[in-house]
Parts: sequence; C-alpha cells; structure tokens
Amino acid sequence: MTVLALIAAILEFASSLLGFLTAIMERLPIRKDKEP
Repeated sequence: MTVLALIAAILEFASSLLGFLTAIMERLPIRKDKEP
C-alpha cells in the first residue's frame, strides 16, 4: 500500500468511528445531564 492509500484508510476509519460515537452520544442522555 502507498502512503496516500494508508492515510485515506485511516481517515475513513476515523470518520466512521466519529460518526458511530456521535450516534451513541445522541441516543444516551449524557449531554442533557451536563447542561448547567
């Protein structure tokens, strides 16, 4: 694999991971509890 292909794979994995985490955060009432 080339360096560009490796970077692209890492960015794709990171973006999918962030989307998965944000989906979980939206389902769990964590942000509402942290509001002042």
